Amino acid sequence: MSDLSIIAQIHEPQIFLCGEMFRCEVTVTSSNSKLSRTIRNIEGVLVGQYRLNLPCLSDVYTSGLDPQSHVSWIHLLKPTTHFPLQLSAEERSVRITLKARLPENLPPSYRGHIIRFAYKVLIKVDVDDKPTQILRLPFRVLPAVASYYPFDSSSAHSASDLTSVTYSESQSVCGRISDPFHIDFNDQTAYGNDPFDNGTVQKAAMHPAIYEKLNRLYTDDQVSSTTNSTKKSKKKNKSRRARTASLSQSPSAMFAELASSSSLASFVISAPSGHICRIGIFKTVTRLGDSFRGYLDFRTANLPSFECVIRAETYEFFDPFPQTDIYPDKVLSFFTVPIDVPSVSKSKVLKVPANAMMTTWFETKLECANTKFLPFSIPVPLNAPAEFMLASRYWSGICRIHWCIRFDFTVAKLKTQKKSLSTPESGLYNLFLRDTPISENPKCTPSIDCDTQTFRWELPVCVIPNGPIAFLLPSHSISTCNFAES
Repeated sequence: MSDLSIIAQIHEPQIFLCGEMFRCEVTVTSSNSKLSRTIRNIEGVLVGQYRLNLPCLSDVYTSGLDPQSHVSWIHLLKPTTHFPLQLSAEERSVRITLKARLPENLPPSYRGHIIRFAYKVLIKVDVDDKPTQILRLPFRVLPAVASYYPFDSSSAHSASDLTSVTYSESQSVCGRISDPFHIDFNDQTAYGNDPFDNGTVQKAAMHPAIYEKLNRLYTDDQVSSTTNSTKKSKKKNKSRRARTASLSQSPSAMFAELASSSSLASFVISAPSGHICRIGIFKTVTRLGDSFRGYLDFRTANLPSFECVIRAETYEFFDPFPQTDIYPDKVLSFFTVPIDVPSVSKSKVLKVPANAMMTTWFETKLECANTKFLPFSIPVPLNAPAEFMLASRYWSGICRIHWCIRFDFTVAKLKTQKKSLSTPESGLYNLFLRDTPISENPKCTPSIDCDTQTFRWELPVCVIPNGPIAFLLPSHSISTCNFAES
């Protein structure tokens, strides 16, 4: 029976946003109350692996470093305890925390056709004179907020399409590179009539939704500060703590702000032979685990649609001539760059190359015959990748993961001249009913008899990460090893 147990675990969820603090706990427990132990050392290292051009995917996760992969990133974990550490017979158990902050532009975990990234933590444990033990724990990395907002003037305009909020492209942005989600409220130069015009960040350099949220928080803070000026110091301290908490938003709150519902986006779909339908979608940006919701409106259609297949897909492709300026990272071999989100205007629509790799994450089939209004919902699975752009010191272009919603309409080619036998009233589908007398089978509707064609249309959308709390799973990520006296 083992008298010494060592357990390493990452508390759920085992998912981290780039730029967040990674934490791992190692628990050493002795079941022998008569012996004392000496923990000589516990070290941890974060390891990132990449693999290029792997044609097939595997669902089996092998422990340790994959011999077919290459190490792309290594970072040491800092323990909160000094070693060697004496574990007395009375203490029986000790817990050590290892932590490190992830880089903001670290490539996210991804299993694609062109490139794959995986992350794990390796923990080395030395106890007494026992052989060294290695514990392995996998974890998932998601892109940071900075991956969805450009920091430079060349790509800042396109970020306005994230929530379809009105944003003037003629607005200027500040020349220096800065964090658009950070406002220094302690800087006196930021105050005055508008703290965002002359402060750390200009209004035009921020996404409109973020600006409105920060402006509202700042206004509430000023009102709260004025109201509490005559109260006791105890209440002032409590109010100050509340204001401090409200002004510091987590990355998850920023993602929620970007994906908030905005004005309805509407698109008219027409074929050369007639109008098919109108597509309405409530937002073109959503988070992992959320849904795209909209409707199909056939009330003004003059070309019958019999079926519509809706798919949520990702395109993976390599762009050798990106429109975004790339600044090589000094530490990382692979790094993310801000996404230049395309607008709905024809001049800015992202052109996907013909050799792009496609993956379908959701598919649904809707029957459209004799239907005037049809709502739909497209869920985005939690295991799907968020949209990101990847650069590397090994190539001059970028590798991009791009989301879109594809609509495949099965419509009639041309209107025939057959007379309706089903109803004396004129209807959109009556011209396409099979020429069979109703008296032969009065209880059945005649089947559709016409030549059809498939009309395809794609809508570019953006899928960003969700908060780690949305990925809660029923179990921890745990790795154990046991020692026993010989």
